[in-house]
Amino acid sequence: MSFKINSKGLPGISSQHPTGPWVCFADGAVFRIQETATESEVKAMLTIRGDEGVLRSDLIMRGVLTGY
Repeated sequence: MSFKINSKGLPGISSQHPTGPWVCFADGAVFRIQETATESEVKAMLTIRGDEGVLRSDLIMRGVLTGY
C-alpha cells in the first residue's frame, strides 16, 4: 500500500476527482485530503497507536485537510 495521496500504480487513498479524495475519520468528521500530505502524515492518520505527533488541527491549519 502506498501512503502517498493519488499514488500511481499502487493501492492507497486516491480519487479521480480534480480536487482529491474525501476521507472520513472514526469520529465522523469528513475532510478532503490534499496531495501535499506527506507519507508519514498519512501513515500516522491510518494507525491505531495515536502517539505519532500528528494533530488534525495542525493539518487543517496547513491546508492538508480541507472542508467543503
